[in-house]
Amino acid sequence: MKVSIHDTTRCPDYSATKIRRLARWLAENIPEFHASEWAEISIVVTDDAGISEINERFLKHRGPTDCITFTLPPMPGETKRHGEIYVNSERAIFEARRRRIESSHELAFYIAHGFDHLCGFDDRTPRQRAAMHRRERTWLRAAIRQAL
Repeated sequence: MKVSIHDTTRCPDYSATKIRRLARWLAENIPEFHASEWAEISIVVTDDAGISEINERFLKHRGPTDCITFTLPPMPGETKRHGEIYVNSERAIFEARRRRIESSHELAFYIAHGFDHLCGFDDRTPRQRAAMHRRERTWLRAAIRQAL
């Protein structure tokens, strides 16, 4: 499975290498993910303006959000799916300041959230959202323990 990183913001707070390592760790360690079913996961680091455009164009929602995820069907002649995770670095910086944590940790949470969506989970209700956040915190704690 290929992991590609596209940083449209050129934000110095994040390392493409660390993002790629986290994405690979998540892909290999989330039981529900089934990495062998995926050809590529693209992670796009964008800002409020970039994610707002995607949010309105594809989801018909106004304004910025933290993470948007798309599962794409296999390309013609392929059997594996493609995933796209858009994460908002501007929102990560804002939320990190508010919570008094590092912005890279907030961005990691958004990436884990994207993987949760690629696994097929949804966060439309408070109960679903809470379940997703519990899984994501568990994954990130495990990733940190394994020296990511």
